[in-house]
Amino acid sequence: MTPTNNFKPSRPVRYFAVKYFDGDETLSDGRQSVFRSKRLSRAKRIARANMPPDADRMELVEINGADFNERREAHRHRSGQ
Repeated sequence: MTPTNNFKPSRPVRYFAVKYFDGDETLSDGRQSVFRSKRLSRAKRIARANMPPDADRMELVEINGADFNERREAHRHRSGQ
């Protein structure tokens, strides 16, 4: 008897960016404005958890890996100064 292959391929990693708004005004970047997640529902939870208290809504968009790396490096350079 041969063993069956029950290997289930993992979900691909997706990249997300989030902006927070207070009315029509865009708030400064939250604690985690770009992040990785395999599931949209988890990405929404991460974005809500990092929402500033004065924000009344958020905009979550999926971005490609190159944009993710550019935004992450830009944030690191701003934080390091």
